[in-house]
Amino acid sequence: MYEEVIEKINTADYEDAYKLIVDIKKKSSNYDGELAILEAETCYQMGYRQEMFHAIGKGIQIEPENYELFFLLGNYYMDVNLQQAYLCYEQAEFYCENHEDLDIILEQKNKLVQQGVNIPELSIVILSYNACREMKLCLESLKKTVPVSNQIIVIDNASTNQDDGEGVVEYLQQQDNILLICNKQNVGFPAGCNQGIKLAEPYNDILLLNNDTIVFPNSIFWLRMGLYENCKVGATGSMSSRIGNYQQIQEQFGSLEEYEQYARKVNIPMDSPYESRIRLAGFAMMLKRQALDMVGLLDERFSPGNYEDDDLSLRLLLNDYKLLVCKNSFIFHFSAKSFGKNLDNYYRILTENEKVFRQKWKIDINYYSQIRMELQPFLRKNEQQINILEVGCGMGATLGYLRDTLAPCNVYGVELNSMAASYAKHYIPNIIQGNIETMDLNCYEENMFDYILLPDVLEHLHDPEAVLNKLKKYLKPSGFIVASIPNIMHYSVMLELLKGNFTYEDSGILDRTHIHFFTLQEIFKMFMCCGFEIVETQGKHLDIVLSETDEEIYRQLMQIPGVASEINFQVYQYMVKARIK
Repeated sequence: MYEEVIEKINTADYEDAYKLIVDIKKKSSNYDGELAILEAETCYQMGYRQEMFHAIGKGIQIEPENYELFFLLGNYYMDVNLQQAYLCYEQAEFYCENHEDLDIILEQKNKLVQQGVNIPELSIVILSYNACREMKLCLESLKKTVPVSNQIIVIDNASTNQDDGEGVVEYLQQQDNILLICNKQNVGFPAGCNQGIKLAEPYNDILLLNNDTIVFPNSIFWLRMGLYENCKVGATGSMSSRIGNYQQIQEQFGSLEEYEQYARKVNIPMDSPYESRIRLAGFAMMLKRQALDMVGLLDERFSPGNYEDDDLSLRLLLNDYKLLVCKNSFIFHFSAKSFGKNLDNYYRILTENEKVFRQKWKIDINYYSQIRMELQPFLRKNEQQINILEVGCGMGATLGYLRDTLAPCNVYGVELNSMAASYAKHYIPNIIQGNIETMDLNCYEENMFDYILLPDVLEHLHDPEAVLNKLKKYLKPSGFIVASIPNIMHYSVMLELLKGNFTYEDSGILDRTHIHFFTLQEIFKMFMCCGFEIVETQGKHLDIVLSETDEEIYRQLMQIPGVASEINFQVYQYMVKARIK
């Protein structure tokens, strides 16, 4: 089918080969793995690096186990990152069944070894507790997608249940190529993981993998590629179907087959595959051995489980290691198949371990590591470098997200909480601690920032107008304030007020730390009084199920002459973008 292209490549006539490939792509939409290989090889020889990279990506999407594509990917990375090149050749070796080509792949690997490239093998540690069906699916997927040189260690935590008459221990005892330890009592997730890590080969990197997961072709490969993106990466994590820490995909499907198709689509080379994070979910967390040796094992105070991954993440962060989410690594997660069958017990443990974490680190990790992804659409991506300041930046999670998604940009932060600010400096160096209402901002130049972010800040201030006026001189004439502000008119508040209730809460519109309350009109008045004009407004809705009585009160409220339009009662939070008039 591609004989003419192959002939041109064999005679080193790459320019004509490239023209033929372009012509074939114009005439047919049937792009396949062979054409991807030919296009990538031609682009490689011509020095068209970006085109080569994209051709390999399209090819792997079609044929995820094509060893020639991974070999070409290794050639691409030879000029970028020798460790990642080695991993590509290793993946090509895993998929290759052609003995002659295998010799060529091994020769490339040996050349890198002679240059001092040394990538540890991987030990995969899986905790088992009941859930035999899910464990079977997990192990079967691993055996299909990772080399046998990778060590698989399974720690069974005293399983008791049977699925279809077969217990998980009985199943595991029949498996080859795994190291199995059967505990007589359930020691919990952190202690069980530590058992596995101690049994791992001493120089191997570690993948902590939940037993209720399914890995797809190249899911683990791309985690390893992220781990060796540079020497400062200490841990990587996957995207998944059900998981926290902002690692859950937006798409949701009804079958494993559909999730597998999704994995084929995303488990490919990407231009920007990584996002740095403060914390990674432990369901599929890959750890560089030297980083783990530095920070130590999982803290067993968090047994039976939950928050041990946050604790490990923070220890890595404070030792100046980077944590990366790999957007091109998707792993399916059934979610809490072992832990969450007794939901009341699960949430009790979750609450208890949150307290343990607060006592250890003196911070509410859930509050101070929120990523405000909804801010990103209000900020334009620019080819020129932009400067962003966030007031109330917590541990810098939002700034890190914006830095990765809006590059090139410089990010700066101001945070009131001294502990959050001290942790944040290991993630975002340009963070200062202080009270925005009283502190001096002379460390910043006038007209410095393209964007100043105030996410859920103004309602906490004694004098929000004074702060807006204070920040104005640090905003470029073309710059914007972007703020999120809760709406006191939301029907959840109004209905209670009509019944005589105005009760402060730990969070939400009536957060007990809120000093000022705003409606949309009052927001416009405040910005206008400070010399700003609001150029964009969006409302965030939160639907709450009402009782029949409250439904009737709300219906009657909407019929009162002169009452504001219904949308004012439906918006839970306003997002506003304002510029200097």
